[in-house]
Amino acid sequence: MGWGTQVYAFVRRSAPLLLLSTVCVCSAGTAEGDGKVASVRFAQTTSNFAGFSVRVVGTRMPAATNTQCASTINECLNFDANGNLVDQTGAPANLQGLCPSDATPPGDWHFTYTLFSMPGCTMPAGTFTCLSTKDLLSQLNPNGSVETLMPGPNLNQIVCAEAPPVPPGTPAFCQARRELIINGTVTGTLGNSGDGTPTPPAPITRFFSPAVVNGEILSVPNVDLTAVSQSSASVNGNILSNGTIMTSPGPAPPNPPFVAMGGQNIMLAPPPPLNVTFPGTMVTPTIVGGTLQPNAPGQSYNTLTLSNSTVNFVMGDYFFNTLTLNSGGIINVTQPGVRIFVQMINLNNGGAFAGQPVFLGYLGTTLLNVNVDFRGTLVAPDAPVALNSGPDMQNPVILQGSFFGLDLTVNNGSNIICTSLM
Repeated sequence: MGWGTQVYAFVRRSAPLLLLSTVCVCSAGTAEGDGKVASVRFAQTTSNFAGFSVRVVGTRMPAATNTQCASTINECLNFDANGNLVDQTGAPANLQGLCPSDATPPGDWHFTYTLFSMPGCTMPAGTFTCLSTKDLLSQLNPNGSVETLMPGPNLNQIVCAEAPPVPPGTPAFCQARRELIINGTVTGTLGNSGDGTPTPPAPITRFFSPAVVNGEILSVPNVDLTAVSQSSASVNGNILSNGTIMTSPGPAPPNPPFVAMGGQNIMLAPPPPLNVTFPGTMVTPTIVGGTLQPNAPGQSYNTLTLSNSTVNFVMGDYFFNTLTLNSGGIINVTQPGVRIFVQMINLNNGGAFAGQPVFLGYLGTTLLNVNVDFRGTLVAPDAPVALNSGPDMQNPVILQGSFFGLDLTVNNGSNIICTSLM
Protein backbone atom coordinates (compact mmCIF):
# COMPACT_ATOMS: atom_id res chain seq x y z
CA MET A 1 0.00 0.00 0.00
CA GLY A 2 1.49 3.37 -0.84
CA TRP A 3 0.93 6.90 -1.91
CA GLY A 4 3.20 9.74 -2.98
CA THR A 5 3.12 13.46 -3.43
CA GLN A 6 5.48 15.85 -5.24
CA VAL A 7 5.70 19.53 -4.40
CA TYR A 8 7.11 22.01 -6.90
CA ALA A 9 7.71 25.63 -5.96
CA PHE A 10 9.17 28.35 -8.11
CA VAL A 11 9.17 32.12 -8.03
CA ARG A 12 8.14 34.26 -10.95
CA ARG A 13 10.62 35.75 -13.42
CA SER A 14 14.34 35.04 -12.91
CA ALA A 15 14.30 33.43 -9.48
CA PRO A 16 15.42 29.79 -9.21
CA LEU A 17 13.33 26.67 -9.16
CA LEU A 18 12.51 24.95 -5.91
CA LEU A 19 11.62 21.28 -6.09
CA LEU A 20 10.31 19.28 -3.13
CA SER A 21 9.75 15.62 -3.81
CA THR A 22 8.07 13.34 -1.33
CA VAL A 23 7.60 9.61 -1.45
CA CYS A 24 5.26 7.82 0.90
CA VAL A 25 5.44 4.12 1.67
CA CYS A 26 2.21 2.86 3.23
CA SER A 27 1.89 -0.57 4.77
CA ALA A 28 -0.72 -2.62 6.54
CA GLY A 29 0.40 -3.49 10.04
CA THR A 30 -1.01 -5.33 13.01
CA ALA A 31 -2.06 -2.26 14.96
CA GLU A 32 -5.36 -1.93 16.73
CA GLY A 33 -8.40 -1.53 14.51
CA ASP A 34 -7.96 -1.99 10.79
CA GLY A 35 -4.17 -1.88 11.20
CA LYS A 36 -3.43 0.52 8.33
CA VAL A 37 -0.62 3.05 8.73
CA ALA A 38 1.45 5.18 6.37
CA SER A 39 4.83 6.90 6.43
CA VAL A 40 6.31 9.69 4.32
CA ARG A 41 9.92 10.32 3.36
CA PHE A 42 11.28 13.19 1.27
CA ALA A 43 13.56 12.60 -1.70
CA GLN A 44 16.27 14.73 -3.32
CA THR A 45 15.37 18.36 -4.11
CA THR A 46 17.25 21.18 -5.78
CA SER A 47 19.70 23.23 -3.71
CA ASN A 48 18.38 26.60 -4.87
CA PHE A 49 16.56 27.14 -1.59
CA ALA A 50 19.20 25.85 0.80
CA GLY A 51 18.57 27.47 4.16
CA PHE A 52 14.82 27.78 3.57
CA SER A 53 12.13 25.74 5.31
CA VAL A 54 8.58 24.58 4.67
CA ARG A 55 5.73 23.86 7.08
CA VAL A 56 3.48 20.98 6.07
CA VAL A 57 0.15 20.76 7.90
CA GLY A 58 -2.21 17.89 7.19
CA THR A 59 -5.61 16.86 8.53
CA ARG A 60 -7.50 13.71 7.65
CA MET A 61 -11.25 14.35 7.28
CA PRO A 62 -12.81 12.59 9.04
CA ALA A 63 -10.27 11.30 11.51
CA ALA A 64 -9.69 7.56 11.46
CA THR A 65 -10.99 5.46 14.34
CA ASN A 66 -7.64 3.68 14.49
CA THR A 67 -5.83 5.32 17.40
CA GLN A 68 -2.52 3.73 16.35
CA CYS A 69 -2.16 6.05 13.33
CA ALA A 70 -2.21 9.85 13.08
CA SER A 71 -5.00 11.86 11.49
CA THR A 72 -3.13 15.17 11.80
CA ILE A 73 0.42 16.33 11.15
CA ASN A 74 2.14 19.69 11.65
CA GLU A 75 5.81 19.57 10.73
CA CYS A 76 8.49 22.16 9.97
CA LEU A 77 11.11 20.78 7.58
CA ASN A 78 14.38 22.52 6.69
CA PHE A 79 16.34 22.53 3.43
CA ASP A 80 19.96 21.56 4.02
CA ALA A 81 22.95 22.79 1.99
CA ASN A 82 22.18 20.26 -0.75
CA GLY A 83 18.50 21.11 -0.94
CA ASN A 84 17.35 17.98 0.90
CA LEU A 85 14.52 18.23 3.39
CA VAL A 86 15.49 17.36 6.94
CA ASP A 87 13.74 17.52 10.28
CA GLN A 88 14.77 19.78 13.15
CA THR A 89 17.43 17.30 14.27
CA GLY A 90 19.04 17.27 10.82
CA ALA A 91 17.85 13.75 10.00
CA PRO A 92 16.20 13.08 6.62
CA ALA A 93 12.55 14.06 6.82
CA ASN A 94 10.39 11.02 7.43
CA LEU A 95 6.84 11.34 8.72
CA GLN A 96 5.50 8.06 10.02
CA GLY A 97 2.24 6.62 11.29
CA LEU A 98 -0.28 8.44 9.08
CA CYS A 99 -3.75 7.03 8.56
CA PRO A 100 -4.41 6.28 4.87
CA SER A 101 -7.68 7.19 3.18
CA ASP A 102 -9.06 3.65 3.18
CA ALA A 103 -8.86 3.33 6.94
CA THR A 104 -12.14 3.39 8.88
CA PRO A 105 -14.01 5.58 8.18
CA PRO A 106 -12.74 6.52 4.68
CA GLY A 107 -11.41 10.06 4.40
CA ASP A 108 -9.23 12.45 2.42
CA TRP A 109 -6.15 14.33 3.58
CA HIS A 110 -6.18 18.14 3.47
CA PHE A 111 -2.64 19.58 3.28
CA THR A 112 -1.31 23.14 3.45
CA TYR A 113 2.19 24.29 2.47
CA THR A 114 3.94 27.42 3.71
CA LEU A 115 7.47 28.44 2.67
CA PHE A 116 9.92 30.29 4.93
CA SER A 117 13.21 32.02 4.11
CA MET A 118 14.95 30.82 7.31
CA PRO A 119 15.32 27.41 8.99
CA GLY A 120 12.77 26.64 11.65
CA CYS A 121 9.78 28.15 9.83
CA THR A 122 10.22 31.59 11.43
CA MET A 123 10.52 34.05 8.52
CA PRO A 124 7.86 33.88 5.75
CA ALA A 125 9.44 33.72 2.30
CA GLY A 126 7.60 36.55 0.57
CA THR A 127 4.10 36.24 -0.81
CA PHE A 128 3.74 32.69 -2.09
CA THR A 129 0.58 31.06 -3.40
CA CYS A 130 0.65 27.26 -3.63
CA LEU A 131 -1.77 25.32 -5.81
CA SER A 132 -2.14 21.72 -6.86
CA THR A 133 -1.61 21.35 -10.61
CA LYS A 134 -5.07 19.78 -10.64
CA ASP A 135 -6.37 23.01 -9.14
CA LEU A 136 -4.54 25.70 -11.15
CA LEU A 137 -7.69 26.84 -12.91
CA SER A 138 -10.38 26.36 -10.28
CA GLN A 139 -8.08 27.45 -7.42
CA LEU A 140 -10.49 25.91 -4.92
CA ASN A 141 -7.70 25.11 -2.42
CA PRO A 142 -5.12 27.94 -2.42
CA ASN A 143 -1.93 27.11 -0.48
CA GLY A 144 -2.97 23.50 -0.11
CA SER A 145 -4.25 20.31 -1.66
CA VAL A 146 -6.84 17.64 -1.02
CA GLU A 147 -5.56 14.12 -1.56
CA THR A 148 -7.06 10.66 -1.47
CA LEU A 149 -4.27 8.39 -0.20
CA MET A 150 -5.22 4.98 -1.45
CA PRO A 151 -3.24 1.73 -1.80
CA GLY A 152 -0.50 2.06 -4.38
CA PRO A 153 1.27 5.21 -5.52
CA ASN A 154 -0.74 8.45 -5.60
CA LEU A 155 0.91 11.43 -7.30
CA ASN A 156 0.08 15.08 -6.88
CA GLN A 157 2.12 18.18 -7.80
CA ILE A 158 2.07 21.51 -6.03
CA VAL A 159 3.14 24.75 -7.70
CA CYS A 160 4.15 27.56 -5.34
CA ALA A 161 4.77 30.91 -7.00
CA GLU A 162 5.68 34.30 -5.62
CA ALA A 163 4.33 37.34 -7.42
CA PRO A 164 6.47 40.33 -6.46
CA PRO A 165 4.92 43.75 -7.13
CA VAL A 166 4.84 44.63 -10.80
CA PRO A 167 6.93 47.83 -11.09
CA PRO A 168 4.76 50.90 -11.80
CA GLY A 169 4.85 51.79 -15.46
CA THR A 170 5.58 48.25 -16.65
CA PRO A 171 5.20 48.26 -20.44
CA ALA A 172 2.78 45.95 -22.21
CA PHE A 173 3.26 46.45 -25.94
CA CYS A 174 -0.09 44.83 -26.75
CA GLN A 175 -2.56 46.59 -24.53
CA ALA A 176 -6.29 47.24 -24.17
CA ARG A 177 -8.05 49.92 -22.17
CA ARG A 178 -11.30 48.02 -21.66
CA GLU A 179 -11.52 44.44 -22.99
CA LEU A 180 -8.59 42.17 -23.86
CA ILE A 181 -9.52 38.97 -25.71
CA ILE A 182 -6.83 36.38 -26.42
CA ASN A 183 -7.60 33.59 -28.86
CA GLY A 184 -4.45 33.42 -31.03
CA THR A 185 -0.69 33.17 -30.60
CA VAL A 186 1.21 36.00 -28.92
CA THR A 187 4.87 36.48 -28.04
CA GLY A 188 5.47 39.23 -25.51
CA THR A 189 3.59 40.89 -22.67
CA LEU A 190 -0.13 41.53 -22.96
CA GLY A 191 -1.82 44.13 -20.78
CA ASN A 192 -5.20 45.57 -19.89
CA SER A 193 -5.21 48.92 -18.09
CA GLY A 194 -8.97 48.74 -17.45
CA ASP A 195 -9.50 52.51 -17.82
CA GLY A 196 -11.46 52.48 -21.08
CA THR A 197 -14.66 54.45 -21.50
CA PRO A 198 -17.47 54.36 -22.25
CA THR A 199 -18.81 51.36 -20.38
CA PRO A 200 -20.56 48.94 -20.49
CA PRO A 201 -19.06 46.51 -21.18
CA ALA A 202 -17.09 46.43 -17.97
CA PRO A 203 -13.32 46.07 -18.40
CA ILE A 204 -12.19 42.44 -18.43
CA THR A 205 -9.53 40.12 -19.85
CA ARG A 206 -10.68 36.89 -21.52
CA PHE A 207 -8.47 33.95 -22.46
CA PHE A 208 -9.78 31.28 -24.85
CA SER A 209 -8.52 28.04 -26.34
CA PRO A 210 -6.56 27.64 -28.60
CA ALA A 211 -4.59 30.68 -27.42
CA VAL A 212 -0.83 30.41 -26.90
CA VAL A 213 0.99 33.17 -25.01
CA ASN A 214 4.76 33.20 -24.72
CA GLY A 215 4.91 35.90 -22.10
CA GLU A 216 2.89 37.38 -19.28
CA ILE A 217 -0.65 38.69 -19.11
CA LEU A 218 -0.95 41.74 -16.83
CA SER A 219 -4.54 42.81 -16.23
CA VAL A 220 -5.86 45.54 -13.96
CA PRO A 221 -9.47 44.23 -14.31
CA ASN A 222 -10.66 40.68 -13.69
CA VAL A 223 -9.47 37.75 -15.82
CA ASP A 224 -11.87 35.12 -17.21
CA LEU A 225 -10.28 31.69 -17.75
CA THR A 226 -13.48 29.66 -17.86
CA ALA A 227 -13.03 28.77 -21.55
CA VAL A 228 -9.48 27.40 -21.25
CA SER A 229 -8.78 23.72 -21.88
CA GLN A 230 -5.56 21.75 -21.60
CA SER A 231 -5.55 20.31 -25.10
CA SER A 232 -5.32 23.55 -27.03
CA ALA A 233 -4.00 26.43 -24.92
CA SER A 234 -0.84 27.33 -23.06
CA VAL A 235 0.80 30.24 -21.29
CA ASN A 236 4.58 30.26 -20.96
CA GLY A 237 4.40 32.89 -18.23
CA ASN A 238 2.04 34.05 -15.52
CA ILE A 239 -1.37 35.71 -15.50
CA LEU A 240 -1.57 38.50 -12.92
CA SER A 241 -4.58 40.68 -12.12
CA ASN A 242 -5.54 43.41 -9.69
CA GLY A 243 -8.98 41.82 -9.61
CA THR A 244 -10.03 38.19 -9.46
CA ILE A 245 -9.31 35.16 -11.63
CA MET A 246 -12.61 33.68 -12.79
CA THR A 247 -12.38 29.96 -13.43
CA SER A 248 -14.56 26.89 -13.62
CA PRO A 249 -13.64 23.54 -12.09
CA GLY A 250 -13.23 20.52 -14.27
CA PRO A 251 -10.87 21.00 -17.21
CA ALA A 252 -7.19 20.38 -16.60
CA PRO A 253 -4.94 23.44 -16.89
CA PRO A 254 -2.97 24.25 -20.04
CA ASN A 255 0.39 22.63 -20.56
CA PRO A 256 2.85 23.85 -19.45
CA PRO A 257 0.95 24.95 -16.35
CA PHE A 258 0.82 28.66 -15.65
CA VAL A 259 0.13 30.51 -12.43
CA ALA A 260 -2.88 32.85 -12.34
CA MET A 261 -2.93 35.20 -9.35
CA GLY A 262 -5.33 38.00 -8.44
CA GLY A 263 -5.06 40.77 -5.88
CA GLN A 264 -1.96 42.35 -7.44
CA ASN A 265 -1.07 46.04 -7.80
CA ILE A 266 -0.46 46.50 -11.52
CA MET A 267 0.12 49.95 -13.02
CA LEU A 268 0.88 49.69 -16.72
CA ALA A 269 2.72 52.25 -18.79
CA PRO A 270 0.19 54.26 -20.84
CA PRO A 271 0.05 53.95 -24.62
CA PRO A 272 1.62 56.69 -26.76
CA PRO A 273 -0.70 59.73 -26.80
CA LEU A 274 -2.34 61.03 -29.98
CA ASN A 275 -1.73 64.71 -29.30
CA VAL A 276 -2.58 65.91 -32.79
CA THR A 277 -5.05 68.38 -34.23
CA PHE A 278 -6.46 67.09 -37.49
CA PRO A 279 -5.93 69.72 -40.21
CA GLY A 280 -9.13 71.18 -41.60
CA THR A 281 -8.16 71.72 -45.23
CA MET A 282 -8.47 68.52 -47.29
CA VAL A 283 -6.59 68.02 -50.56
CA THR A 284 -6.26 65.15 -53.02
CA PRO A 285 -3.02 63.17 -52.62
CA THR A 286 -0.61 63.58 -55.51
CA ILE A 287 1.85 60.74 -56.06
CA VAL A 288 5.01 61.79 -57.91
CA GLY A 289 7.55 59.18 -58.95
CA GLY A 290 5.85 56.58 -56.76
CA THR A 291 6.24 58.76 -53.64
CA LEU A 292 3.63 60.64 -51.61
CA GLN A 293 4.98 63.59 -49.67
CA PRO A 294 3.86 64.44 -46.11
CA ASN A 295 1.10 67.00 -45.75
CA ALA A 296 1.82 70.69 -45.92
CA PRO A 297 0.97 72.56 -42.69
CA GLY A 298 -2.78 72.90 -42.20
CA GLN A 299 -3.65 70.33 -44.86
CA SER A 300 -4.84 66.72 -44.83
CA TYR A 301 -5.49 64.22 -47.59
CA ASN A 302 -9.11 63.30 -48.26
CA THR A 303 -8.85 59.71 -49.53
CA LEU A 304 -6.13 57.21 -50.45
CA THR A 305 -7.04 53.75 -51.76
CA LEU A 306 -4.31 51.32 -52.83
CA SER A 307 -4.96 48.12 -54.78
CA ASN A 308 -2.13 46.19 -56.47
CA SER A 309 0.10 49.24 -56.26
CA THR A 310 2.91 50.56 -54.08
CA VAL A 311 3.39 54.08 -52.75
CA ASN A 312 6.52 55.24 -50.96
CA PHE A 313 6.18 57.28 -47.77
CA VAL A 314 9.08 59.44 -46.56
CA MET A 315 9.80 60.90 -43.11
CA GLY A 316 7.03 63.19 -41.85
CA ASP A 317 3.37 63.29 -40.82
CA TYR A 318 0.50 62.16 -43.04
CA PHE A 319 -3.17 62.91 -42.33
CA PHE A 320 -5.97 61.04 -44.12
CA ASN A 321 -9.71 61.35 -43.81
CA THR A 322 -9.97 57.82 -45.29
CA LEU A 323 -7.21 55.27 -45.92
CA THR A 324 -7.92 51.91 -47.58
CA LEU A 325 -5.55 49.05 -48.40
CA ASN A 326 -6.80 46.27 -50.66
CA SER A 327 -5.04 43.17 -51.93
CA GLY A 328 -1.65 44.10 -53.34
CA GLY A 329 -1.81 47.62 -51.94
CA ILE A 330 1.46 48.48 -50.21
CA ILE A 331 2.59 51.49 -48.22
CA ASN A 332 6.39 51.32 -48.41
CA VAL A 333 7.92 53.24 -45.51
CA THR A 334 11.29 54.22 -46.93
CA GLN A 335 12.59 56.26 -43.98
CA PRO A 336 12.21 56.18 -40.19
CA GLY A 337 9.92 58.77 -38.63
CA VAL A 338 6.78 58.21 -40.73
CA ARG A 339 3.59 58.94 -38.79
CA ILE A 340 0.14 58.33 -40.31
CA PHE A 341 -3.04 59.67 -38.71
CA VAL A 342 -6.45 58.58 -40.01
CA GLN A 343 -10.09 59.29 -39.17
CA MET A 344 -11.44 56.31 -41.12
CA ILE A 345 -9.46 53.26 -42.20
CA ASN A 346 -10.03 49.91 -43.92
CA LEU A 347 -7.31 47.27 -43.49
CA ASN A 348 -9.64 44.31 -43.91
CA ASN A 349 -8.81 43.17 -47.45
CA GLY A 350 -5.09 42.46 -47.46
CA GLY A 351 -2.15 44.64 -48.40
CA ALA A 352 0.86 45.60 -46.34
CA PHE A 353 2.91 48.23 -44.57
CA ALA A 354 6.44 47.47 -45.73
CA GLY A 355 9.92 48.82 -45.07
CA GLN A 356 10.68 50.77 -41.90
CA PRO A 357 8.43 50.59 -38.81
CA VAL A 358 5.50 53.00 -39.04
CA PHE A 359 3.39 54.87 -36.48
CA LEU A 360 -0.33 54.57 -37.23
CA GLY A 361 -2.79 56.61 -35.18
CA TYR A 362 -6.51 55.91 -35.59
CA LEU A 363 -8.77 58.70 -34.35
CA GLY A 364 -12.03 56.88 -35.08
CA THR A 365 -14.33 54.87 -32.83
CA THR A 366 -15.47 51.96 -35.03
CA LEU A 367 -13.85 48.51 -35.12
CA LEU A 368 -10.45 48.34 -36.84
CA ASN A 369 -9.80 44.90 -38.36
CA VAL A 370 -6.11 44.42 -39.12
CA ASN A 371 -5.64 41.97 -41.98
CA VAL A 372 -2.40 43.40 -43.41
CA ASP A 373 1.31 42.95 -42.74
CA PHE A 374 2.26 45.55 -40.16
CA ARG A 375 5.48 46.49 -38.38
CA GLY A 376 5.44 49.45 -36.04
CA THR A 377 3.06 51.04 -33.53
CA LEU A 378 -0.72 51.16 -33.86
CA VAL A 379 -2.65 53.39 -31.45
CA ALA A 380 -6.47 53.47 -31.40
CA PRO A 381 -7.44 54.85 -27.98
CA ASP A 382 -11.19 55.01 -28.62
CA ALA A 383 -11.76 52.08 -30.97
CA PRO A 384 -11.73 48.28 -30.70
CA VAL A 385 -8.88 46.64 -32.60
CA ALA A 386 -8.91 43.06 -33.93
CA LEU A 387 -5.59 41.48 -34.89
CA ASN A 388 -6.30 38.79 -37.46
CA SER A 389 -4.49 36.22 -39.59
CA GLY A 390 -5.31 38.00 -42.86
CA PRO A 391 -7.44 37.07 -45.87
CA ASP A 392 -5.41 33.91 -46.57
CA MET A 393 -5.33 31.56 -43.57
CA GLN A 394 -2.59 29.52 -45.25
CA ASN A 395 -0.31 32.57 -45.39
CA PRO A 396 -1.02 34.59 -42.26
CA VAL A 397 -0.01 38.22 -42.17
CA ILE A 398 2.96 39.39 -40.09
CA LEU A 399 2.02 41.58 -37.14
CA GLN A 400 5.00 42.85 -35.17
CA GLY A 401 5.24 45.85 -32.87
CA SER A 402 3.00 47.65 -30.38
CA PHE A 403 -0.78 47.52 -30.58
CA PHE A 404 -3.01 49.69 -28.38
CA GLY A 405 -6.81 49.81 -28.53
CA LEU A 406 -9.88 50.52 -26.48
CA ASP A 407 -10.51 46.79 -26.90
CA LEU A 408 -7.83 44.46 -28.25
CA THR A 409 -8.70 41.06 -29.71
CA VAL A 410 -6.08 38.54 -30.83
CA ASN A 411 -8.10 36.23 -33.04
CA ASN A 412 -7.60 32.54 -33.74
CA GLY A 413 -4.95 31.91 -36.38
CA SER A 414 -3.09 35.16 -35.81
CA ASN A 415 0.55 35.24 -34.71
CA ILE A 416 1.47 38.48 -32.96
CA ILE A 417 4.88 39.64 -31.75
CA CYS A 418 4.43 42.35 -29.12
CA THR A 419 7.54 44.50 -28.91
CA SER A 420 8.77 48.08 -29.27
CA LEU A 421 10.01 48.99 -32.75
CA MET A 422 9.85 52.78 -32.54
